[in-house]
Amino acid sequence: MIECNQTTELWWRNFMMEHAQSTGMPSSNDMRTKIQSWLIQQRWSIRAVSAPETQWVLICEDEGQRKVVLVQPSKIENQVAIQGAVKIEEPAKSLFSALSPDKRDEFVWELRFALLSMGVGQDGVKEPLELIKVNQVIHYDGFTQDAFWQRVLLVRNALVTIQWMIARRFAQPPIKPPPLGFPTPTEDL
Repeated sequence: MIECNQTTELWWRNFMMEHAQSTGMPSSNDMRTKIQSWLIQQRWSIRAVSAPETQWVLICEDEGQRKVVLVQPSKIENQVAIQGAVKIEEPAKSLFSALSPDKRDEFVWELRFALLSMGVGQDGVKEPLELIKVNQVIHYDGFTQDAFWQRVLLVRNALVTIQWMIARRFAQPPIKPPPLGFPTPTEDL
């Protein structure tokens, strides 16, 4: 051990405290930075917004213009919520209303079971159909890039499922499917 005076020892202690590995949870800002980096790598656009009772909110859009919202709640500091929604607009809204009560009920239950089988939380799958929300949560202790993308893509695919089920039921043109895999660089020929 190197002998040193009290001032040098205090400097080294402070230096090591600043650069030591932590046994605690990563900070909310560290998680946000990591998430933004992963999204940018996969060519998602990101817009930060503020909202009540949150530490941060990111509106994220993939290359197919499908959006998910990532939220760090203020009161629950060890998780990130991954959310999305589909707003039911015309002509689907009128076509749904024109169905018989039995057919409307049947469609609502099909949609509920489809989302349940995907493993996403949902809200708004009820009459009248106006806004259907889906969500997933990822906790910091399981936060890897793979786990993050699995949940983000699950929410995104649940949104596509809602849109496709509505398109199929009401003979509307389907939306463009999400691309398979991740984008790869292209070469100019």
